Amino acid sequence: MAFGLMPLALAAVVYSQYRLPYHIANSAQLWSVRATLIAVGLGFAWVTHQSYQLEGALQWVVLITSFSITHVPSACILFLKRKRREQL
Repeated sequence: MAFGLMPLALAAVVYSQYRLPYHIANSAQLWSVRATLIAVGLGFAWVTHQSYQLEGALQWVVLITSFSITHVPSACILFLKRKRREQL
């Protein structure tokens, strides 16, 4: 399942990090939001690693997927904000 989710979750990371500057004008706030997203992702990846003692390539796939999945809510919010702006 992680192999299927990983590309989608990575796309959410790229989209979130790409779209953040369009919605946050202040540079300090932008880096604060980026740091928070990365910290939450790393924390979730660490918890996942502690919960599932995997080895080899599957370990890395699960770590990357669990880090990336935390960006999905922000990617959805940023996508909806972009669509709303296009309608105005």
